[in-house]
Amino acid sequence: MIEFIRAIPIVEHLDDEGCYHMIDGPAVIYDFGGKEYYVHGVQHREDGPAEENPSGDNSWWYNGRCIGRSYRGFTQQDFDQWLKWRRWNWFKHDVKCFFRRWYMLIFGIRYIVK
Repeated sequence: MIEFIRAIPIVEHLDDEGCYHMIDGPAVIYDFGGKEYYVHGVQHREDGPAEENPSGDNSWWYNGRCIGRSYRGFTQQDFDQWLKWRRWNWFKHDVKCFFRRWYMLIFGIRYIVK
């Protein structure tokens, strides 16, 4: 029979709604040394892995979405590259929306780019 050992949090930081939340550090620290970073109840960290384990198994999370895990060969450099790509795509999207609205205001035509 397999026995699972439950991790016991020794430090927890909660927001007003009772969700894990800490901006400048881990929101949860476990008894075995693991750390998890949360922002308003969602795993998120931009400057390192959002899950750190003493065994070296780390996971990078962005707005509740798992981007990569170290046991699959994912590194901090891969996450930085992904984050740079994401920010660039959001910038392009914002510029496209700005010019679409500008075109509609100037010419009074509904112009939609899909």
